[in-house]
Amino acid sequence: MTLADTIREISRKHLEDGGLIMGQNLDAIQNVCGTVPMETKHPGIIVMPTTEGAGMGIAVGAALSSRRVMHIVRFQSFLTMQMAPIYFYASRCREIWGYKCPLFIRAIAFDDYGSGPVHTNQYIAPFMSAPGLTVVAPTMPGEYENAWKSFMEQDGPFLVSEHRSCYGNEEDFSSLGPGRDITIILISASRLHMRKVKQLLWDDHQINADIIGIIWLKPFKALEVVAESIANTKFGLVVDAAPTICGVSEHLAYELMLETGCPVKALGMEDRSSGIAPGLENVTPSAERIAQAARELLGC
Repeated sequence: MTLADTIREISRKHLEDGGLIMGQNLDAIQNVCGTVPMETKHPGIIVMPTTEGAGMGIAVGAALSSRRVMHIVRFQSFLTMQMAPIYFYASRCREIWGYKCPLFIRAIAFDDYGSGPVHTNQYIAPFMSAPGLTVVAPTMPGEYENAWKSFMEQDGPFLVSEHRSCYGNEEDFSSLGPGRDITIILISASRLHMRKVKQLLWDDHQINADIIGIIWLKPFKALEVVAESIANTKFGLVVDAAPTICGVSEHLAYELMLETGCPVKALGMEDRSSGIAPGLENVTPSAERIAQAARELLGC
């Protein structure tokens, strides 16, 4: 099964178990790229009006009433208009008031050509500082199943960063190694370049890279594994399908530098808006750009 198939079947089981699915225009784009089971009009599927903040507020309220809610944000950029209910209520309710808030937020990123400055990119970095909020970025079927299982075992909110370019993934693998020269940590859609990056570095300069894909961003569950690799290679590069400045890649690179004492750089999207015309896009770093950044870090 593909990642999209996996999400759809998880959603179907969620409805059968009495859960709720909420979001805007859930029958658009082939039922959100085939991830929402809308063959029949299920009473657990609630299609929200086009009111960003209010829709998220209703989803948070439903979760606070002890319903398990899957809320779908079809364009992750719209999280900027939905931040208050997530940041100040869902994430803090257990810490401050002792309330449960089992809310699973599917925030879908997209940076394909022609997507423009609004319906594009990833915007999860501001939410990393929200206490009590788990942040994950699964790109493969097994990873998504594990994230969902973890959510079902807890009573707190999850922010799940999905990337439309990964919906066709069928494989389940997290690393390409071992490597002796540099550790490259890939997040979200940048993981689609794993094999090509490793090959480019070897073909060009016989650089043997240890490449690790991660999904648990907060908490950073792979810290020990990644730090051990960097301690061996002495260099690290963290790549994300999101802006670099004040982004997840910079945050994790900082944590890894503190942990290892080795130089670790961050790489993501450029500090500019994405245009629609060819040549003006701002997308996930390509395999070539990742390989170039690794070579520069190594002084090649």
